[in-house]
Amino acid sequence: FAMVGNRVDKTMRKAKLKSYIGEKWFFPTVNEAVQFCLRHQHAKRKCLEAEANLASGVSGIDMTMINVGFSNEIGFSNDMHSEDTMVFITLSQDVPMIMSEITAIFKKAQLTIIRAQIEPLAGD
Repeated sequence: FAMVGNRVDKTMRKAKLKSYIGEKWFFPTVNEAVQFCLRHQHAKRKCLEAEANLASGVSGIDMTMINVGFSNEIGFSNDMHSEDTMVFITLSQDVPMIMSEITAIFKKAQLTIIRAQIEPLAGD
């Protein structure tokens, strides 16, 4: 689960969902959730490979050692408000002055930006 709002979080706590599912499956951002899921999927695959080959000697997998690459992506959502659209842009590399360029594109299309936010990726 990523970016769970206050009302949803309250309902989940009331239902004790976090304790049932596990705290490790709740993330503040979609990016962190995707990164964890990709690492988890890779680790699970490696464990299955190790079980198939008992002679491999692999005792455990450190999920933080699994490298997951970033790529450019863009997403849209109306989850926060039905009349507003959020745009999420993930860039694999820093682009100087990108916010100015994006703002100019929105302004040219006569779209209003209510809030713009930059969040550095882990390790930046």
